[in-house]
Amino acid sequence: EGGLAVALAEATFGDEGVGATVALQGVTGPAGVPVEHATLFSESAGRVLLGVSPADVGTVLERAAAAGVDATVIGTTGGATLTITVDGRNA
Repeated sequence: EGGLAVALAEATFGDEGVGATVALQGVTGPAGVPVEHATLFSESAGRVLLGVSPADVGTVLERAAAAGVDATVIGTTGGATLTITVDGRNA
């Protein structure tokens, strides 16, 4: 629960915590909901967050496309902090 921002934060927890840099395109939410909130905290179904070795990204994207599944790279892992931007603005 908590949407993409919470999933990303949870993915950085652990004994050897790892950071990530993520750049997202904003999604439109219900009237009055800021784009950043809809993008980061929407709990709509149909999204999966994968951690993939850089060497395997192309293969994963090709297989997703072959299966008719939309997939995109949203960032990279590394460092000690989680940095998220939405439409180029820090979230």
